[in-house]
Amino acid sequence: MSSLLPGWVKLLEAVPDRPGRDLPPPLVVGTPDLPRLAERIQLVTDAASAEELLVALRAVDVSAVAVSVACEGRKAFELRSGRAWKDIRSRRPVLATIAVWAQRPDAPSLVLRAALDLRQEAVAEALGAILRMRVVHVFHDAKPALFALWALGLDPDLHQLVDTWVVAACLELGRFHERALPADPLVANSIAAARSLEQQQEEALSLLGQAAKYGIATPSSRAQSDLEAELVRRLRANGLDRHLAELAVADAETILRVYAAQQRNIVAHGLHAHLHTVEFPFAIANARMQWRGVAIDKPAREALRAGAIRAAEHHEAILRRHGLRQTASGSELERVLRELGIADVLRRDGQLCLDDGLLKENEGVHEVIRAFRLQRKHRRLAGEEWMLGLLDGADGRVHPDHRQLAAATGRSSCADPNIAGIGRELRPIAIAPAGQALVELDYEQVEVGVAAAEHDDPDLIAAYNAGDVYSVIAQRLFANQLDAEARAIDGARFKAEHAELRDKAKTMVLATLYGIQAPSLARKLGISERKAEGELQRLLELYPTLRQRFDESVSYGLTKRYASTVTGLRRRLPEGEAPRGWVKNLLRNTPIQGSAAIVFKRAIVELERAFRGSDVWLVLPVHDSILIECPRERVDEVADEAARLMRHALRSIYPRLTPRVSVNASAPHCWNKDSHADSLLNFLEDPDYKIGRTPKRRATTCSIAAPGCRAHRIAYRTGWRGVADRELRLMALA
Repeated sequence: MSSLLPGWVKLLEAVPDRPGRDLPPPLVVGTPDLPRLAERIQLVTDAASAEELLVALRAVDVSAVAVSVACEGRKAFELRSGRAWKDIRSRRPVLATIAVWAQRPDAPSLVLRAALDLRQEAVAEALGAILRMRVVHVFHDAKPALFALWALGLDPDLHQLVDTWVVAACLELGRFHERALPADPLVANSIAAARSLEQQQEEALSLLGQAAKYGIATPSSRAQSDLEAELVRRLRANGLDRHLAELAVADAETILRVYAAQQRNIVAHGLHAHLHTVEFPFAIANARMQWRGVAIDKPAREALRAGAIRAAEHHEAILRRHGLRQTASGSELERVLRELGIADVLRRDGQLCLDDGLLKENEGVHEVIRAFRLQRKHRRLAGEEWMLGLLDGADGRVHPDHRQLAAATGRSSCADPNIAGIGRELRPIAIAPAGQALVELDYEQVEVGVAAAEHDDPDLIAAYNAGDVYSVIAQRLFANQLDAEARAIDGARFKAEHAELRDKAKTMVLATLYGIQAPSLARKLGISERKAEGELQRLLELYPTLRQRFDESVSYGLTKRYASTVTGLRRRLPEGEAPRGWVKNLLRNTPIQGSAAIVFKRAIVELERAFRGSDVWLVLPVHDSILIECPRERVDEVADEAARLMRHALRSIYPRLTPRVSVNASAPHCWNKDSHADSLLNFLEDPDYKIGRTPKRRATTCSIAAPGCRAHRIAYRTGWRGVADRELRLMALA
């Protein structure tokens, strides 16, 4: 030892005579008997059986684990829409089943099955350990299962999550679009009457529907909700026995078999990269937003319901003034529009269309169209269940259903309730709890940038990167109407000094991207159809590469029968459908809207991962913007980091773009449009109020001691007793 350094000498002298005498014995793992394990379902009801299952799973070669969870909680009820609503915050998981695809080199692969009684803490911990295994974890509609895990206090990093429902939705994208019905209105109506498209889609994407598609036998034909109720009832009555386990584990085994069957189609449709880089990670982020929910100002909600009723009555009076005897009747509206000579504005494929988007697009044609749209909107709003407080979760917040892949373009939607679509004026009903703040970040002009990059038009890319793209385009499009100085100024100054030309250019650009035809554009711009068509052609002549790629998208899309996005997600065309105008539009627009949706999903995933585990939450996605809740003192820090991540998400897909993200944080106590934190109060005072227009009556000061002040007037009209205090808070925080 004399040759060793003094430190090593001390360490060696400290070693006991029998090294390892105080250490636990080495772990000895035997080779599990897979055929024996596969013979029967493992019942996991206590710590010992949980440990036995974990030891077996860790010692075999696992390819995938399918998971199904049954919960109990507040009774679900049916909404007016026909959909069932469940309070995700009151549900508690009681039973989980797993089906494990296991194999070993010298034997065929087998399926190991287990049922876990989650009422036992040790069993719930074992489920967490299974989910931490670095293998593929498969769910069918992962959201409810994730809610169950979070209710248990489990939050594993599911790096290899697979959702067979999401796979099915991607493979069927476009098939269930309402305009994919046959052109014959009689056939279309009969199909819609027999079974709604939404019901068809739910059935096709359900676990039973997918099992039937791939020829997988299932022991039960009951809907998932009915089966879950039966499992919970029997578990409570008799505990976890083998008969119950046989019934319960069939779901997990079916999920596993559907997962295996889907792989061929995933490869055939080139979806592997899209699913694993976009949709599966987004499924987790999407579920977290729904789990967090939105805080609602409940006194304001009561006032809004009364205000919506008054607004509907206001617009109904306008309709009656124009001769509508039944103000909610589409046939009555068509009769009046015919008398006014403008019936064609609401026709789509030769039929009257009362789609809200089409009504909104044409509401400037005549006040009767706007009145019809708004009376219907406000009547519907006043009667929605969330306005009555029926959809408040156990945590006091509202949890809208964030529906992944709801639109045929691949975009998500919000429903039950559709808080995201409530309208800009009504947004302040969503509030930040005490000490918290709401920050909204929005991609600016992202679809123009995506169009430029997706179609590789260098001139349009340069216009987008220059700043305000609509100003840059207007300076080229209307160059003959501008002097040299106006053609050279920056976009912000041009927007301020030449707003009319800039807005006209914006309308024309969006019409080009969305496939809006000359008649609609003519109405928007107040010009003839012939001139509108000429203006569209003139715009495309400025960007010849874009024009060429649009034509190629249509030609090749009609041949291939689908349109695709930047990551390969395909939107199918309806089978046997003639190439009507809307089909050509979707072939032009899907690569833009669908790819913009993918950019947004990637941004959501990056934001969720960056803020996970902190006091910052994503609460509501709205088209290309995201509403974030954070501590009030961290607003600037969170806004800067979120904007950076959103820019990075876009550049990771389109590195030639210089993205811009706007931040709305000037009135963080509530959700609002462009800092109009008082827009809800303005709406209650004036049902025709619209952001961007000066209200009819508006006080500049407000005092709790002034009985005639604006806040007291609204409180008197609506019965909203807290309105005066809230008005003062708005003024103090603005």
